[in-house]
Amino acid sequence: MRMSNEEYAAFVDSLSPRSPIWGDLLRAGLVGGAICVVGQALVNLYEYWGAAATVAATWCSITLVFLGALLTGAFAERGIWVSCALLAVSFLIMFIREEEAK
Repeated sequence: MRMSNEEYAAFVDSLSPRSPIWGDLLRAGLVGGAICVVGQALVNLYEYWGAAATVAATWCSITLVFLGALLTGAFAERGIWVSCALLAVSFLIMFIREEEAK
């Protein structure tokens, strides 16, 4: 059976699940914001304990990577994405701190 491009597109659309894009965007924003808050709290905590800004950012990165690895074991596939997000946020915090120090 031959299908035209339009028929094939309609067939694929009928079988494809609908993505709740607004819910996904909201969830991504909330999770990303929560990770940023945790990262900033860690940097502030390490600075309170006497670490310099760059050292505090480094320890924040180490802590967030450790938490990501811990969550990877706990939540399997989702944990991998959490690990990636934590690592990205930790590097972002480190680079922002370096720019502020200049």
